[in-house]
Amino acid sequence: MYLIHFPILLASLLLSPPPAVLASNNPTPPSSSSWCQPKHISDHDQRALFTTYVDTIYTVKNFSAVPTYYAETYIQHNPTLPPGPYKLQETLSFYFIKNDVAVYRTAFDNSKGWVHMVLTSKEPDQEGKYPQTVVVDIFRWNGTCVQEHWDVVQAVPANKTNKLTMWGDGY
Repeated sequence: MYLIHFPILLASLLLSPPPAVLASNNPTPPSSSSWCQPKHISDHDQRALFTTYVDTIYTVKNFSAVPTYYAETYIQHNPTLPPGPYKLQETLSFYFIKNDVAVYRTAFDNSKGWVHMVLTSKEPDQEGKYPQTVVVDIFRWNGTCVQEHWDVVQAVPANKTNKLTMWGDGY
């Protein structure tokens, strides 16, 4: 029973935001003018903007760009993260400092985008291995802005029955 729950526990420890991020449920919001103001754009331009967003946040790791992409009325569905966009820069920075991020695939259609990635801890566990967690981030865009976020997070188990990777190498 312990081995079954250990990957879930490990994922929650690796992906839990630091206490400072959770300390305030009502952080002081910056000026409304600093957040993305939704504007209508074509489907083609929205897809291109999503691609730029993924590159900026996931590859370049430019977290100061968060207000450029996120609406002030952003809705966060991850129950371990604070609501709204105000602590997002700090939260993303925390995750991306603790883990190497490899984006395996992205898609965008009908104002919805998703990012399929693997986080590899930069710190070894007790066995000297670097735990991995597979994440799918799902975003709903409102014109030019990220309006809503969901995610699915799963630790890669140490003792896998299925030899295929969880991120589909070889496809």
